Amino acid sequence: MVVEPRADVATTISLPASATAGTVVTATITWTNNGTSTAANVTGSVVIGTAGGVITTASYTTLTLAVGTSVSQTLTFTVPRAWPAAPARSRPPRRTRT
Repeated sequence: MVVEPRADVATTISLPASATAGTVVTATITWTNNGTSTAANVTGSVVIGTAGGVITTASYTTLTLAVGTSVSQTLTFTVPRAWPAAPARSRPPRRTRT
């Protein structure tokens, strides 16, 4: 069996379980290469938000991650006031058999 070298970059975001509007919280974003070869020239971004809009973003550019290695970035932001609730969605009427 031949194993082809592949990079497999995973993103993990750690946030507090709860937060109150107006408080400052810290998110930790970790990128890990779970693949069988080095991940080179990795770029991307993470958006932290709600249905009401974007709170903050994090970007990473041109990362090189060896197999099994990780890199982390922290973001500190203020939790926004409550966003408007998402609009209610209507459902089609349920059909009944007679």
